[in-house]
This record gives sequence, structure tokens and C-alpha cells, in this order.
Amino acid sequence: MGPGPIGRDGQVMNIAPEHVSRSEQVSRVGVSDLRTSERYLRAAVTDLIERNFRDPDFSVEVVARHLHVSRRHLYRVLAGSPTSLAEMIADRRLDWARGLLTGPGNPKFEAVAHASGFASTATMRNRFRAKYGLTPDEFRRAATVADAEAS
Repeated sequence: MGPGPIGRDGQVMNIAPEHVSRSEQVSRVGVSDLRTSERYLRAAVTDLIERNFRDPDFSVEVVARHLHVSRRHLYRVLAGSPTSLAEMIADRRLDWARGLLTGPGNPKFEAVAHASGFASTATMRNRFRAKYGLTPDEFRRAATVADAEAS
């Protein structure tokens, strides 16, 4: 009998065939490949969100198309996450908007929404209020007051 199956790294895998059936060998490799694939997809999703969240056309469909997987498969891989893929994108946009609102200058809300990847100011306002309990305007005013008090 030959030396054994070859692993992904090109090295011979140390599996004693007399102790492990062929179906178990295939099953173990399949589970390992699946876990690696899921880890890769999670990392790729995170990277894509980070690089593209400011694009208003960036969506779950774009992520799936870019990774050459179905939306259903993406949702299945991310099922253990505390938030859905769409929420991950929206949360990243909200974090960016929040930084712009508290940053230097006083950009208009329309500019903040556009720079953060929201399709409209209304969408940003509604999502912002849902997440933080304040509208962007209320948040900016509260941050300005807090900065003034800290000075």
C-alpha cells in the first residue's frame, strides 16, 4: 500500500489505513475542507465589507457574486454570527457615519450618508436611530455638548 493520502500542503498525511476506514478518511478530509472553507468565507466576507461598505450598491448579492457562492450558502455559513450579513454591512456603515459625525468639520448629513454608503439620508437616519436611540442630528449635538464639557 502507498504512503497515504496527500494533504493540501502536498505533505503525506499520517493516517494509518489499517485503523481508519476509507469512508472515515474521506469524511475527515471533507469536514476539514468544509471548516476551512467556512473560515475562508467568513474572513473573505469581513474583508469585502471593510473594503466596500462605502459603496451604496454593495449588498449581500454583491458579496455572494464576488465569492461565487449562493446567498443561501452565505447565510448558512454565517448562521452562527450574532448578526446577519446585511446587518454587518449596515453596522459598518453606521460606525463610519458615527465617526464622521463626531470628527472635524461639520459635514451635512447628506454628505455623511453618501460617504458611509447609505443610499439616502433617510435610510441612514432610520438605521442610526434604531441602533443608537438617537437621530444623527441628536447624536452630533450630544457629542458637541460632551466635547464642550470635557474642555
